[in-house]
Parts: sequence; C-alpha cells; structure tokens
Amino acid sequence: MSLQSIGAASVRQVFEPAFLSPIRSNQPYRTVFDRFERDRVACLLVTHPATGKLQGVYTARDVLRKLAEHPIPGDADAHVHDYMRTHPITLTLDDSFVDVGKLMYTRGFRHVPFIQRADPPYDGTGIPVGLARLEIWMKVAHDALSDSDREALAAVNQQDIQTNPLVSADEGDTVKSVLDRMLTRRSPVGSVAVTRDGSLVGMLSEQDLTLEFARRMIVHGQNGWEDPIRHYASKEVFWLPESASALEVLELMMQQKVARVPIAREGGKGLEAVKNIGIRRLLPEVLKLMEPGFKPSGK
Repeated sequence: MSLQSIGAASVRQVFEPAFLSPIRSNQPYRTVFDRFERDRVACLLVTHPATGKLQGVYTARDVLRKLAEHPIPGDADAHVHDYMRTHPITLTLDDSFVDVGKLMYTRGFRHVPFIQRADPPYDGTGIPVGLARLEIWMKVAHDALSDSDREALAAVNQQDIQTNPLVSADEGDTVKSVLDRMLTRRSPVGSVAVTRDGSLVGMLSEQDLTLEFARRMIVHGQNGWEDPIRHYASKEVFWLPESASALEVLELMMQQKVARVPIAREGGKGLEAVKNIGIRRLLPEVLKLMEPGFKPSGK
C-alpha cells in the first residue's frame, strides 16, 4: 500500500469515520460539557431537533471563545444553538480521501462532518453519517505509508516544517492571561508549552481547558480565571530534538496519540522548548506524497 493508492479512493473505501450521536441544537448549553467528557472529543455535531439534519458544529475552541466573551458565570441558561458555528462545510462518504486532507489543510479544519445528501435539488445539508478527525485521517495515512513514502518523510527535517511562533507560559501564569494569548484573533493556537524557571514541564491544550476549567466555570459557576495553569496542564511531555525528521514527528504523534510535539533542546535547567509542531503542519508533506503535483499554499 502507499499514500497514492489510498488518496484517490473514496472515504468509504478507506476508513469508517467515527459516528457519535449528535447533540440537538435546542439542548441546554451545559450539556456540551457532558458530551465532551463522556466521548473524550473536541467536536460535536449539532442537528436540527425536528429534521435531524446537520445544523452546525461545536468545538472546544468555540467553548473557550464564548467563555472568554461571557465571564463568570458563563452562560449556563443558553442553548447550544446560541453559540454553535452554523453552515459547516461538509463532505460525503463518496468524496476522496485526499479531498478530506486538502480541505483540512486549506481551511485549517481539524474536523470534517460527513452527511448523507438528499436527492437533488438539495440545500447543501443532510443527515450526518460521520465525523473525520485530523488525528484519525493522519493515522490512516500513516498506516498506508510505503517504504518510499517513509524515506521521503525521513528526508524532511522538522526545521523545514512551517510552524506558528511558539507560545509558552510559566506554570504560575493565570488561565485568563494564557487563554487571551491562545485565542488571539490573528493566529489562535491549540496548545501552550508550560515552563518552570524556563524549562519545559508540561503542555496545556484547548481540550484540557474545556474539560476541566470551562466545565467548572459554566456548569458550576466557579471563578477560575485567576487559577494558575499548572492546575489544568498535562504533566507528561513527549518531545523530540531539533534533529528530528518529519517521519519521527509523525511516528511519535501516532504512538503517543498526541496532536502536538514540542521540539526541545537540552539546556542547563532541563528541556528548553524551541517550537511546537501541530499535526496539521505535517499535512502538506503527506499530501505532496499522496497527490503528486499538490502545491502547498505559499510555496
């Protein structure tokens, strides 16, 4: 098997997207957190309560943005439809596997809903039949790597992979100050490197904040804005040195089931974070092997 062999195949031929029971748009906003915690996901599909058609999506970032706009006690009386993102871009199970990856890359998506379209003429909506997560898409691509694909990725040094500027924060910084930096409108980031005396000691992700901090604020009405981020950050850090290749980054992500890998160097006080590679930054390298002629934007 190879990346080229699965790229042109339809989604239904390559893998079965996850299907999680959608949440209805008229349900209370606080039920979002029950579903995030129960299913351990960062995206929910939202359906119309009467028709069952896909009406919107709700992600961990949506939760945090709305929480930042509505300080204590959040908006516990709202409904899902008050805050969901409407008119999501969708695909069908007959679209190609490579088209899913290209949509994720060009639009910056980590989740793509699949729908069963009605007979023409249709209005672009339909009954949801699955959800593709970038991590799962990349896992399928990883498992299809041929020897030549692996050699090509091994030849790409992580230093040649485009990344956003590293965002780091001291473990004693407040949630409010760090969340403001994560949600900057120009370039939002999905995680922050957590440091102690300049050394890397943990990672703080959107999902960490959604499952713990946002639930506390909105469901329980407790003020946690001044909490230090160490209360919510994960303590286990999987990192790679500056000499790592794109293949090594991908392998670590797949083995440890993480979406971001900090690149670090040994310093006098321990590990010093240099940058943080998100899984979406590996997409163009994989897509170039999957579809010869694919041109990443800006190149």
